[in-house]
Amino acid sequence: MCKPISFLTVLSLLLMLGIVPLFGQFQISNSVMGSGAGVLSGASHGIKSTAGQVFIGSLTGANYHSSAGFWYAAQRITTIMPWEELVPIKYDLLQNYPNPFNPSTMIRYALPLPSEVRLDVYNVLGQRVAILVDGFIPAGYHTVQLEAGSMASGMYIYRLSARSKGTPGMSYHAIKRMILVR
Repeated sequence: MCKPISFLTVLSLLLMLGIVPLFGQFQISNSVMGSGAGVLSGASHGIKSTAGQVFIGSLTGANYHSSAGFWYAAQRITTIMPWEELVPIKYDLLQNYPNPFNPSTMIRYALPLPSEVRLDVYNVLGQRVAILVDGFIPAGYHTVQLEAGSMASGMYIYRLSARSKGTPGMSYHAIKRMILVR
């Protein structure tokens, strides 16, 4: 039976053969990072990246070629947008947080289009115990807080129903469970 080779052994071998540069990562300009994709090349290296990835790609040089790895750690963030200002690409109902909860919990959902929305809470007998949202809601990520002051301990079900006004026939329904602990 063969013993596995340690990471340090492999790294030492690659350093001796000149496959891995001794001086660490290559510097990549912020303009390349900001574009989300592109090719950066110089006299001793070339990096190709894919849009939406964190510079997983290929690194080539005179004596080596590597096809995997994170080659850049961002040094600064140029734009910060609050979660609520982003527009999702699909409808989604997220798991409440915290779960189990006492006495309140947050329920988040995503709407890619302005929609008529209904968010209800039911007990395990199927009885509606709360209506959290009922009306026209703009596209985006939304958060609703459930205050369970008068509700008994146990499992509850929350259901999101959304229907787009702009796109006839576009609707979404989802159900999740949550637990109230007293």
